[in-house]
Amino acid sequence: MSTEHTPGPWTAARRGYKSQVWNDGQMMTAEVLGPNHAANARLMAAAPDLLAALRSATFALESAVMLAGLHALAEPAANARAALNRFYGEETNA
Repeated sequence: MSTEHTPGPWTAARRGYKSQVWNDGQMMTAEVLGPNHAANARLMAAAPDLLAALRSATFALESAVMLAGLHALAEPAANARAALNRFYGEETNA
């Protein structure tokens, strides 16, 4: 799995009635408008950190299922893997 997105950190900035997402002094997205613009911009800005956390959690969940036999974690592990697969544009078997 390679990183094909602009690495973080990203930041969300409010500019009057709109929000923007920035990385290293450059605007990453067009202005985010609409009633949820600030929350949407914060979500976009958190995306690199969320991806890193999901990758780490997926590894831990899958390891717990395979190595420790914690089968109660199989469904959360599969859900996490499916989300990563969607991000990376890979097909899932689910």
